Amino acid sequence: MDRRRALLTILASTEESVDTYSSAMRELNKDDSEKIKLFMGKFKDVFDDALEQGLDNHQDEALVEAKKTLAQDSMSRFVKLAQVVLEIKIILARTL
Repeated sequence: MDRRRALLTILASTEESVDTYSSAMRELNKDDSEKIKLFMGKFKDVFDDALEQGLDNHQDEALVEAKKTLAQDSMSRFVKLAQVVLEIKIILARTL
C-alpha cells in the first residue's frame, strides 16, 4: 500500500518528477496491468487529439492528462470504498 501511495503521489504531483512516457511506464510496470491499460489508453487519446490540433507539446499534454486519469481513478475507487463503509456503518447502527 505504501508503494501504491508513493506512485500516486509521483503521478499526481504538479512537479514533473516523472517527465517521460517511458519513465511513467517503468513505474507502472511494477504495478497492476489495469492501471497500465488506463494510462496507455488516455495517453494515446490525448496524444492523437493534440497531434491533430497541431500542438507542438502533444507528448507533454498526453503525459499530464494520463497522469491525471490515474489519480482520478484511484480517488474514485477510494470514494466508492468510503461510501460502502458509511453504508455499512449506517446499517449496523440501525440494527443495534
